[in-house]
Amino acid sequence: DPSSRSANSNVVPVENDMADGESIRGLPTLNAPVIDQANILSAAEKAQLEGQIRNLYDQGKAQIGIVIVPTTGQESIFDFAMRTAEAWKLGSAKQDNGLLIAVAVNDRRLHIATGYGLEGVIPDIIASRIIRDQITPYFKAGQYGQGLISGVTEIERIVNLDPEIAQQAADELKERQAQALHEQQAKDKTLSTVFFILIAGIVASFIIGNRLSASV
Repeated sequence: DPSSRSANSNVVPVENDMADGESIRGLPTLNAPVIDQANILSAAEKAQLEGQIRNLYDQGKAQIGIVIVPTTGQESIFDFAMRTAEAWKLGSAKQDNGLLIAVAVNDRRLHIATGYGLEGVIPDIIASRIIRDQITPYFKAGQYGQGLISGVTEIERIVNLDPEIAQQAADELKERQAQALHEQQAKDKTLSTVFFILIAGIVASFIIGNRLSASV
């Protein structure tokens, strides 16, 4: 899934809070916008994130939830995020403008899940770009709080755009990715053709060479 990414880093893992033999972790209760079960955020970082999230909620732009855990056990980050999003029911029933950021620190994985109301302006390709460009560089340095603040700030910027402009930006990014994929496929096809012609030429030379040797 493009909106699930590895957040590779060289930082020391946090303490695993799952019991021995527990393969699927229980879901945390949504009693605050940011649930940090890995204890990686400072009080100031958590307060800043919650302030940004509440501001977006008060404006009716989006309802964001962040859940941070040491590990999701044997469950993928995608499945854990989907299960959490279903349980938390983020976003208004009318707008379906919920967004969940799930982070599994020791697994080095994170996922951004969006409700249908936000998929036009934050489709998977945009969520993937936010993870890659805004969040992961900080995570690699062990600066989890700053990475999440950077990611939420970018989400804030996008949802505050005119919806048509945000939709256009998302569509343009999709188009550029499709074009890049098409160009890469054409390049691969050309290389395959060249390689095939080269091999065919070598085989033909070998056959002709053998025939000439045999006729001498």
